[in-house]
Amino acid sequence: MPLLNANDLSGWGPLAGELEQPYMQKVYAILRHRKDSGEAIYPEDDVFAAFRLTKLKDVRVVIVGQDPYSTCGLATGLAFSVPDPLPTGQRRRPPSLARIYTAIETDLGKPPRRTGDLGPWACRGVLLLNAVLTVAKDEPGSHEGLGWECFTNRDPARC
Repeated sequence: MPLLNANDLSGWGPLAGELEQPYMQKVYAILRHRKDSGEAIYPEDDVFAAFRLTKLKDVRVVIVGQDPYSTCGLATGLAFSVPDPLPTGQRRRPPSLARIYTAIETDLGKPPRRTGDLGPWACRGVLLLNAVLTVAKDEPGSHEGLGWECFTNRDPARC
């Protein structure tokens, strides 16, 4: 199960060692069990995309979301980002992403992007981080309290 890959954290110095910590091993064991039990978990294969695309030395802005989109095909591992093109059956961007584009247009007078893929932002130093890095299909908030908050917020009470 390619959910946790230390290579994705290579540009984050000591953070890569967090994957070996007991709380992360617990998260991994829970995710593996749920996946083996048939739970669809999103993102399917790029949980650490935010860290892979935005290196620590390049971070200029941090945008924090709650958890990945729980609709099949939308979660990319980047907060608020969706694939381009949208998966079959998806007609429009999620409302949260649409609100971000509306704010940019209002504040800066720039028209919204035609794509929902925020990967280019991540490559230019915008860390698009969800507080919880995985979610169950069609169940927003379902992995809250699993242990991700210890990793993303460094909240010892959640470890």
